[in-house]
Amino acid sequence: MYHKLPKSRKIIPLLVAGVVIFLAGCAAPDPHPFQQYATATKAAGDGLDQVLVQNISWSRDEYINRVLDGSVKLGQTAILTWEGPYTVTFPVMDGVTNQPTFYKLQDVRVTLLNLNEATEKYINVLASLAGSDLVNPSTFDAMAKDTDASLNSITKQLDAKVPGNTIQVFSVGSAEIARLVIEKRRHEALVKILKDNQAGIDGYCQKCLSLLLILDKSLAKDYSAKADALEERFSNIPQEKRLDDPNARAIVEQLLQLNSNYLALVQSLNSAKKVYEALPKGHHELLLSVEKQPTDFEAIKGLYEEGQHLKSIYDQLNQPTATTGKKG
Repeated sequence: MYHKLPKSRKIIPLLVAGVVIFLAGCAAPDPHPFQQYATATKAAGDGLDQVLVQNISWSRDEYINRVLDGSVKLGQTAILTWEGPYTVTFPVMDGVTNQPTFYKLQDVRVTLLNLNEATEKYINVLASLAGSDLVNPSTFDAMAKDTDASLNSITKQLDAKVPGNTIQVFSVGSAEIARLVIEKRRHEALVKILKDNQAGIDGYCQKCLSLLLILDKSLAKDYSAKADALEERFSNIPQEKRLDDPNARAIVEQLLQLNSNYLALVQSLNSAKKVYEALPKGHHELLLSVEKQPTDFEAIKGLYEEGQHLKSIYDQLNQPTATTGKKG
C-alpha cells in the first residue's frame, strides 16, 4: 500500500541539498598557491641570509686587513665606550660614528631574520583561514595579534635601516577580523586580510629590493678588496718561480673559489630580486583566487621557480667546497 510521506519528511532532502549546494559554494580555496607562496618567501629569506653571512665574513676580513696595514686605527673604530646602564657606543669622529661595516651588516641580518620569521607567521594566518580545518577563534586571535606585533615591530626596524617610504602598518588581528572568525565567516576574514595588507606587502618588498642594491654594492666592494689582495700576492711571486711554487697555485685556486662564491652570491641576489618583485603580485593573485576571480597564478608560479633556484644556490654555498677558509 502506498503511504504518503509527511510534509516535513519531504522538506529534509531539500534542506540537505541546499546545505550541500551552500557548502560547495563556500569551498575552501585551493591551498596549493598558498603553499607555493610560502615556499618562495622562505627561499628568498634563506637566500638573502646566505648572502649576508658571506658579506659579513668578507667585510670583517677587509676590516682586519685594513687595521693590519695601518689604513684604519683600532682606537678610532673598534674600542667601545660605556655611555650608561646597558649602553655602549662605537668611537665618534667629527660627529660621525665609526662603526665597522660588518657590524652594520650583522644588525641588518638580525632584522631580516626576524622579518622572515614574522612573514612566516603572516602566511600561516592566511593558510589557517584558507584551509579546511576548523579555526578556534581564541587561538586565531592570539596568532593574529602576535603576527601584527612581530611584523610591525620588525618593519619599523627595516624602515630605520633602509631609506625609502615608511612601510604601511600591518593589520591582521583587528577586532573586525576577530568578529568575522567568531561568526564563522572565515572567507570574508581572509579577503579582508589580503586586501588590507596588500600595501604593507608592497612596502616591505620595496624595502627588501632597496636592501638588495645596498648588499650588491657592499659585496662588490668586499670582493674587489679580496681579489686585489690575492692578485698582489700572486704578482709578487717571480714569473720564473710560479710553476714550481705551491703558493702560486694556491693563490690562483683561492681566487677561482672566491669567484665561484661571488658568482653564486650575485645569482642569489638576482633571484631574490625577482622574488621580491613578484611577491606583491603573488599576494594579489591569492586574493583573486579566494574571490573566485580568474587568475593564471603567473606570479606565484614564477615565485616558486625562483624559490627553487634560490634553494639550489643556498645549498651550493653551504657545501664545504664553497667556502673560502684560506685568508686572502
